[in-house]
Amino acid sequence: MIDGTETRQVVEAAVRARAKTVTFGIQTKRALLPVYSDAHGKATSLCRAARSSADVGRVCRKFYADIQDRRGDVTCPYGIRLSYTLIEHPSYHFGLFVQTSLDPAFDAIAAERMKALPRRPKKRVAGACTLTREHKFAPFDLEAIDFFPRLVETLLAGNNAEAIRAVAHDIQTPLQGAMADALALKEITRRDDTDEVVKEKVDRLATGLYTITNLAGRIPLLLASDLEHNPAQLRAVAPHLVIDDIRSRLHSEASKKGLLLTRGFNPVTTVEAVPDHFRMVFQNLLENAVKYSFNSPPGRPNRVEVSFQKNGDFLEVTISNRGCQMTEDELKEGRLFELGYRGSYSTDRGRRGTGSGLNIARRLALGHGGDITATSDPISKMSNGTWLADNRFVVSWPQIGHVRKER
Repeated sequence: MIDGTETRQVVEAAVRARAKTVTFGIQTKRALLPVYSDAHGKATSLCRAARSSADVGRVCRKFYADIQDRRGDVTCPYGIRLSYTLIEHPSYHFGLFVQTSLDPAFDAIAAERMKALPRRPKKRVAGACTLTREHKFAPFDLEAIDFFPRLVETLLAGNNAEAIRAVAHDIQTPLQGAMADALALKEITRRDDTDEVVKEKVDRLATGLYTITNLAGRIPLLLASDLEHNPAQLRAVAPHLVIDDIRSRLHSEASKKGLLLTRGFNPVTTVEAVPDHFRMVFQNLLENAVKYSFNSPPGRPNRVEVSFQKNGDFLEVTISNRGCQMTEDELKEGRLFELGYRGSYSTDRGRRGTGSGLNIARRLALGHGGDITATSDPISKMSNGTWLADNRFVVSWPQIGHVRKER
């Protein structure tokens, strides 16, 4: 169970590490003044004055209490520009405010505010304004704002983890039964002269149930504090057969984009794994490869390719596709594998996602003593400003006898 104070501490540390020199403040109550600072502990002098003066603080508290929109850009009562995002939770309120610059009319705004102040606070604010003019506002990193709500919502979800796990377990059985019926019906419609409209609807039903079943299966993994497996669950798994089954289930979605799903020769007949965990890893990676691949040009189908290579005690499985670029920072800092993170270009064509698939896949691979790495090589710039890139995810999976078995 994680409370509001712990959530604030985790979020503050995470945003501070990510925002670097950006001056930001976290608000835990609607009328509470955010404590502004950056990774080096520096804050604007005006904000320090607001916290030490009742007259200045009263104006600022009313300003923060009156903000209603969940996200936006505003100018504070003393002329500092802010970008912010708010999260309203039944038990908690959280806000992240990032200082971006001074308003062009900063001097006039501050002078007007000082007219209403008593002599001592006025002198303090005048000195603070002089120092604030010299404050170096760091280039604003939009990801500091985008990252915040995902992190907070993930942390607060932990309060309901047990209930969510129970619900996920309860819906798994009926979903799997419905999925089996849908696949049987799909097979029947293939063998006779069923109307094409009916075939399409049955196919859509099977695809929808498959997606929901997969999401339900992710929930317990998402909420687990670690994904270490029970050694008694390890089995010999044929990677190429698992991947072939996943490819067949993704065939319909791939066809809509004109993609070809191909697989190379597997030099290692079997590996050791918890079967459901192994499937989840490659299911997430292949689903992403199809989702984030660009549509094929006429007569030149793009490919989602799976290749195998033996490397010492490991089998390396590479999944390649041609689609939206992963940036150098995302790859270098490992952001793609953070829970809740979605790539900078992942939403450029209305693609939806939860930012959980890669996190779960890598945690499962690590739990078996393996790993997942990614590369992205830009090829050409598209008309909408995004880059077409050759993307590769490489899964290193221990061969039989080399899987991590300690508990």
